[in-house]
Amino acid sequence: MEPMEVLSHFALSGAALDCAPYGNGHINATFLARTTAGRYILQRISARAFADIPGLMDNIAAVTAHLRQKDPDPRHSLRLIPTREGGWFWREEDGECWRCTAFVEGSRTPLALLSPAEFREIGGAWGRFLALLSDFPVDALRRTGPCYHDAPERYRQFRAAVENDPLGRAVALGAEIEGYLLRETDAAQLQTLLDAGELPMRLTHNDTKMDNILLDTATGRALCVLDLDTVMPGLIAYDFGDAVRSQAVNGRGCVDTQMLSAFAGGFLGAYPELTRPERESLALGVWTMTVECGLRYLTDYLEGERFFAVRRPGQCLERARAHLRLAQDMERRRGEIERAI
Repeated sequence: MEPMEVLSHFALSGAALDCAPYGNGHINATFLARTTAGRYILQRISARAFADIPGLMDNIAAVTAHLRQKDPDPRHSLRLIPTREGGWFWREEDGECWRCTAFVEGSRTPLALLSPAEFREIGGAWGRFLALLSDFPVDALRRTGPCYHDAPERYRQFRAAVENDPLGRAVALGAEIEGYLLRETDAAQLQTLLDAGELPMRLTHNDTKMDNILLDTATGRALCVLDLDTVMPGLIAYDFGDAVRSQAVNGRGCVDTQMLSAFAGGFLGAYPELTRPERESLALGVWTMTVECGLRYLTDYLEGERFFAVRRPGQCLERARAHLRLAQDMERRRGEIERAI
């Protein structure tokens, strides 16, 4: 169904004017819709990525309601637009599911880092988001899948991909496979601490890349967090680590400790209630997320690059090699990284 027709099923203000593709996401199809009264984001939710869409949308509705209770500013959290029947998504006859949110006016995504000051602001945004959710009852969420970051499970998937080797690629990747297998035990440390009760399970975002933050176009201050599809129980170290892994790496493929320090300052300043073990786990989170993401890239390469979007064949292998080098750099500079945090 055409997006303009889908819009008629949502309780929008004003008459629909147009609807065009928007952004560069790889999972859901996203459109910017205009009406005579305002703008909206319309998304076709990927059934391939999300098996339980009703549960997913109930979770997002609960999380956004909790955020609004803490901070009622309409620009500081996503606002779901209900369907005309009162639901949080609309399903076509063929099963395709759509949702709609209000567009946050006067905002932009920080697609390129300009300075440590901006990265500090982004760190503060993630810290505030997680702090606002710190008292959300984790068990109130519907379990729409396993915990998003789980290194032991990722290694099980990796070993299966190596053993099955559907495309015959493993034989040429001995160094890469061995490099990741050598780090299997250490990569499970956070999960071990969680299982032992030394780290608390919290509600986390699980996809803390930079373009999931909106900044005010006039002031540069952070407004709100986007893409709540992966909000589920997890560890603070995973969210902290994934943000640093993806955004605080310089052109030489090494952690930029100035940027790391700026991010950590914003993050910890906005979330001072973290326990001491959680604070001490943040550096390990940076390394663990680097290994886990590289492992996922290598697994996907062995299986034919079916999950991650690539611009050219073999790009997942390039990413896996880059992440392995980055993990090795972190190992050499462990003390420096811990001091920066």
